[in-house]
Amino acid sequence: MSSRVLVSGRSRAAITVAGWVGLAASVAALILGWMIVESIVVRLQGPVELSVATIDAIEETLDLVDSVIGELENGLGTAGDSLAAASAAAADSSGNLEDLADFLDGDLVANIEAIQGSMPAAIQAAGAIDDTLRALSLLGVDYDPEQPFDESLRAIDAALQDLPTQLTVQAGAVRALVPTTERFAGDAAALASSISALVDDMERSGEILDGYRETVEEARALVDETGATFTTSVWLFRAFILAAAIAGAALSIGLIAVGRREPGEVMAVDEVEVLGPGTDRAGLGR
Repeated sequence: MSSRVLVSGRSRAAITVAGWVGLAASVAALILGWMIVESIVVRLQGPVELSVATIDAIEETLDLVDSVIGELENGLGTAGDSLAAASAAAADSSGNLEDLADFLDGDLVANIEAIQGSMPAAIQAAGAIDDTLRALSLLGVDYDPEQPFDESLRAIDAALQDLPTQLTVQAGAVRALVPTTERFAGDAAALASSISALVDDMERSGEILDGYRETVEEARALVDETGATFTTSVWLFRAFILAAAIAGAALSIGLIAVGRREPGEVMAVDEVEVLGPGTDRAGLGR
């Protein structure tokens, strides 16, 4: 069953005011709500962007460290191989130096001393040969050397006098190099071993960096997911605020429209009868 509502002038004014107040409140709520959401966006988006920037910086640092470790690993590997080769060469050369020293003050000195022992007889024979050739030159043999044969041998004998002593001194100097060479070989081998261990540590560091990189990738995925969820939530809040404001504005506009009806207009409602002060029932339809 339907009834009809007669809206009085005072009621219409109150409804109109309520409508305008509701419309203003809806607009104010929209603006205020939107500002609150934007404030939340500014406050929460900053840490998210900072987290992304931090992760980017960490990844760049990891890439730089990985590159430096790779270059050091290659350089140290080459240096270790070179030192190992130098150590082996020094170890071999120490034995060769000992053999050289033995030859200098051993066989070579003995051969020179043997030559020196035979030089007097050779000089005497050279003198006899020189005299014979000079005598033959009277018969037409062409013999006129700048230096007689025996004098040449005497000069050689004089040059050989100090040579055994010099060779003995040089042999001692060569032998003095043997301990130094052996120490160098040992030190080079030890350094090569240390470098090899360092290269192994760097390889393990590379594995640790790979683990860090996986952790950073997981953190990036989490931050990206958080950012996407945050963006979705913000848009939902905006949509809710906008929808609530539109609903409030629509209701307020409806109240304003009701308040603007001409005096004496009636509205049909179900089982409701509204009478303002001084309202005459005669104006109601049956």
